[in-house]
Amino acid sequence: MGHTWDVLQRAEALRRAQREREQAGGDIVEGATAVQLAEDLAALRVSVHALEDRIELELGGLQDELRQALTKSGEETASRGRAALERLLGELSPLRDASRRLEKRVNWLVAFASVASALLLFRC
Repeated sequence: MGHTWDVLQRAEALRRAQREREQAGGDIVEGATAVQLAEDLAALRVSVHALEDRIELELGGLQDELRQALTKSGEETASRGRAALERLLGELSPLRDASRRLEKRVNWLVAFASVASALLLFRC
């Protein structure tokens, strides 16, 4: 960011120098000054292009990092979801087994009550 500021300050200094030359009404511009100004402008353009390239590379790197972070986050979320499902199934398994045992007991009780009822009915 400091480099960009320096480039912008140099550009402003060049513009100011040009305005001062124009305001002073100088009729004759020395060839060396014009050449120096042209060289300074060329250097400024090169600096600006270099900054643009650097910014573009940095943004590309940040985009790659963001994609990787999102992928990793999605994988971690899926992993946590699977772990939670396995934990839930582990907790439900004893309940399912207890439910089956209770169902068998109830079936035995119903069968016993049915047989007892039938015996009582036939006894009469």
